[in-house]
Amino acid sequence: MKKMNRITALILALVMMLALSGCGKMTTEKLALKMVEATGGKMMTQATTTMDMELDMTMGQGGMTMDLGMDIHYLMDMKMQKDPYLMYGDISMDMAMEIMGQTMEETVKTKTYMELADGKAVNYVYDEASGVWQSTEVDVEEAMKSMTKDMDYGFLKDMIPEITMDEQTQTLNGVEVYVLRMTITGEQMQKAVGGAVDMESMMGQAGLNGELDFSAMSVPTVMYVDAKTYLPVKMEMEIIGMAEMMKSMMGQMLGAVEGMELDISMPVCKVVYENIGFDPVEIPEIPAEARN
Repeated sequence: MKKMNRITALILALVMMLALSGCGKMTTEKLALKMVEATGGKMMTQATTTMDMELDMTMGQGGMTMDLGMDIHYLMDMKMQKDPYLMYGDISMDMAMEIMGQTMEETVKTKTYMELADGKAVNYVYDEASGVWQSTEVDVEEAMKSMTKDMDYGFLKDMIPEITMDEQTQTLNGVEVYVLRMTITGEQMQKAVGGAVDMESMMGQAGLNGELDFSAMSVPTVMYVDAKTYLPVKMEMEIIGMAEMMKSMMGQMLGAVEGMELDISMPVCKVVYENIGFDPVEIPEIPAEARN
């Protein structure tokens, strides 16, 4: 179960590294350039992330098979500050798992902090069910510093020929927004993710070796952009081809098991970022008991 949670966390981390932008009553090129300008020197400081994923997996060896089905609904309210770097997340994850005809359901609620201190990335996690804080330290200061970099939307310039723009603006929570639609290719995703985080370190923390294969993936994306500020306010993503990446990761874990066969499908993998903000936010202090 811990291995599966690590893989789920890795998927979420990969997904959360992607940030694109919206559309409206101007040319796509003008809007993309305005977004690049508007987001320059800014860091996303808050967002609500929702992820829905359905996974079906069959493992077999020597003529015997085991079927596993999993439905995950993940919700995180996140706040960040840049200097000093601090991230806070209020997380709820509902999981329904079916193994060999038996169904198990679980809701996990946690609070998490991450800070950079003394050359280490320190992660504090509070489990609501047990009432216990746990902390982990990883000597990856340089890798984590990449998370404090200003968001760079310059790559939109290269994607302009592939971006479409709705003819009419929409109203989202009382705000007029442009709507951009695009599909991020696996190659573009690998470049974006690889430039944002230390993939080798991330894989190592998940107990995996080698490189992730993004080639089978594509991500149809819709971005809503404030028509006045040109800042992104919402993003919807459908991740296609994640099953192939998971099969590769699971294959590494099971590689030492002779004759093991594995089949994975993921009919649903959708992520929505809402309430995106760039203004400074107040973050609750890390509780003293978390540090003890």
